Formats: sequence, C-alpha cells, structure tokens
Amino acid sequence: MKARTALAVIVVLLSLSVGIAPAVATPTYRNRHALHRRYPYDVARSLAAAHRQVVSGHYRPSFSRLVYIANDNLDADNDGTACEITR
Repeated sequence: MKARTALAVIVVLLSLSVGIAPAVATPTYRNRHALHRRYPYDVARSLAAAHRQVVSGHYRPSFSRLVYIANDNLDADNDGTACEITR
C-alpha cells in the first residue's frame, strides 16, 4: 500500500513539472530613448518592415515581433517600425 501511494505521489509530481516552461517577459520601454539604449536602430515588426526602412533611407532596424508588439505605442506613423532613425 505504501509503495502504491508513493508511486502515485511521484507520478503526480512528475506530471506537474513536465511541460511547464518559465515565462519570458518581453521588455517594454517608456520612450524612444530607453528603446534606443538596447536597440540603437529601432525595432521592426517584420523583416519586410525592416527592409522598407532601409529602402526609405533609414538604418536597418532589429527584427523582433514580440518587442515590437510590446512597444507598438512608440510607432508614431504605424509603418511597422518603432522609433526609426534617419541617416
């Protein structure tokens, strides 16, 4: 009986611990200066948005969909790139 109870406890503990991944917090920035400390040439929503910035005369921004979504309030012109810097 003790062995069966111990086995049941082990199975429950293992089932609770398997498949649980730690949550990764996406950083949010208060303003464009704070964002530029980590991403000097902005953050783009997609690779296509990053390419559009280069074609239009800006530096190539970093690509991070999660960072862009968390900071989309910093994209004033809604072009898919937050806080772009012109050359």
